Amino acid sequence: MVVGGGLTGLCAALLAAEEGKRVLLLEGERVAFGASGRNGGFCAASLTHGIAHGLARWPREMETLERMACENLDAIRATVARHAIDCGWEDSGTIDVATEPHQVAWLADAAAQWRRFGWHAELLDAEAVRAQVDSPTYRGGVWARDAAALVDPARLCWGLARAAEGAGASVFEGSPVTALRPDGAGVRAETAGGSVRARRALLATSAFPPLVRAIRRYVSFELLAEHFFATFPQLAGLRFTHRWGGAIDTCSRFSALWASALDGRATYVVGFTGLGVGASRFGARVGLDLLDGLDTERTPLEMVRRRPLPFPPEPARWAAIRLTQRALARADERAGRRGPLLRTLDRLGLGFDS
Repeated sequence: MVVGGGLTGLCAALLAAEEGKRVLLLEGERVAFGASGRNGGFCAASLTHGIAHGLARWPREMETLERMACENLDAIRATVARHAIDCGWEDSGTIDVATEPHQVAWLADAAAQWRRFGWHAELLDAEAVRAQVDSPTYRGGVWARDAAALVDPARLCWGLARAAEGAGASVFEGSPVTALRPDGAGVRAETAGGSVRARRALLATSAFPPLVRAIRRYVSFELLAEHFFATFPQLAGLRFTHRWGGAIDTCSRFSALWASALDGRATYVVGFTGLGVGASRFGARVGLDLLDGLDTERTPLEMVRRRPLPFPPEPARWAAIRLTQRALARADERAGRRGPLLRTLDRLGLGFDS
């Protein structure tokens, strides 16, 4: 059983069904209802929320993690082609930009990091980067041409759902799971319309209320805000006819985390922090490995086995977030020099450098 009809849940359902497993997916609203279907559509290869972020946390694993990132992006591309998913897939790459003078000096190091792990990265000066994305705030950039794609995320989700059903999975929308508990050797999910029993459950509920108490210690919910007109002042006066703001799941290391619950009958994967379009497939694959008790190349990774530091309870959690936001703003004002709070967080392995 899979709980959650976003990208992680849909990838898990498709992968499991293709392996010949009986799969039931329960979604409380409709497939792609949350952030999975309403994001900006950038499908980044990174599994670690960026190379620098990964090197700070798992330096001994980065060769493996970057190889897996490339393989994962290739697998998503192949899935889209194999199932003829009409999601507007475009291999555009990703451009990291500098908006402050002190950031320009960092671009060469960023390009070197991309190339170190086999990605095709090109340094761009202000004129070159503005030829691609015309913002007067951009002073330079690094274009990793093979490290990301653009997609229509909702259509990607709908296509994955159809592919999963075609492989034998059953997908039920409008079926919110209100409780999950052990039942004999398996688990039982309670819904408004009744209950469902399964041998195992993979929880892919993102920022929605967790069914397992332990998830609450690791995941927090943040609202996204776009500074559109500051970046593109030439578009002043443009009127937006549609908008959406919603919660995303994040954790203290800004990348996915996995854990088991209910005596191994359930596994959850959460915490993608806005870079889950690509990483969700890898998250689902690892989640299924753990749920089945498999010993694969992925399961011994420190990134998989070690969980991040939990967030403190409220109201301390909100106070800590506000203090960190102010510290990050001060670092920007000081040409990137990090104060005592951010240096302490760096030593603790928290994710506030991304």
